[in-house]
Amino acid sequence: MNQAEDDAEFMPSQRRRGRNELQDSGFMSDKSSYRGPSTAASHPAEMSSGLNLSFGFTPMQFEKIDLRGNHKPGPGREGMGLSEHAIESLVLSVDNITHLDLRGNRLNAAFGWKLIKAMKKKYLNLEFCNGIPLRALRMNSIQVLDLSPRASHVGMPWAEDSKEAAVEFANRGMYGIEVVGAIFLAHFLRLNTSLISFNFRLNHVEKDGAKALAQSLLGNAQTLLQTVNTMGPTKMKPGINFSHFKTGQLTMVDLSKRGMDDDDFVFLEEWLRRYDC
Repeated sequence: MNQAEDDAEFMPSQRRRGRNELQDSGFMSDKSSYRGPSTAASHPAEMSSGLNLSFGFTPMQFEKIDLRGNHKPGPGREGMGLSEHAIESLVLSVDNITHLDLRGNRLNAAFGWKLIKAMKKKYLNLEFCNGIPLRALRMNSIQVLDLSPRASHVGMPWAEDSKEAAVEFANRGMYGIEVVGAIFLAHFLRLNTSLISFNFRLNHVEKDGAKALAQSLLGNAQTLLQTVNTMGPTKMKPGINFSHFKTGQLTMVDLSKRGMDDDDFVFLEEWLRRYDC
């Protein structure tokens, strides 16, 4: 999971340019927008595009950045939406960020690696990122992480019957966690010691995201992971118990009729290569 050594460091001039772009587009709030201390969003979660910031105890103590869906593909929309510089500038300007959602902005893996490197240790404060309950993973409080489009809310910071849950369910179907979310998730999986079942199917994590997830778990000597996506054992087929890789108990792989996709194969390939299967 080592990042490419030639990744460029974030330049102050890029940060200023990104900040100016946010201000010019009307996305960036200033001090005058502060209306009192609150740790919840000023408005209910919505599917519309735009910037959603939650305030802390001072005007500058923002905690939440929600930039979902600022790229809307279609004829005549080329180049529309926020640039990577603008997004990076905003994220790095928030010191106490706990909620980050960047889905729907056509961000690639290179941006994900660059952003998490530039955030340094601040990313460890995240409780939620791109639909992922990072706090639950950090606290080792969940054994099952199901990020598939079906409505699973284990570890999420809201009630299952809440409006936030309904909005997140819609977001999963529309965006998934995307490759940037997978890169952030990978940094938390490498330290997790509670997860037994993991499902990241249909999340648009791409090859780089699937590879990052696999390598993070392979680098975690204390992982308890057993089942991934649809590859686990069933009543009729043995499938793969991933804990058997470490013990040498895996002698056969039968994954017929599992509906596997490219992300599944990339993830599995990393495990097979590591254990020289």
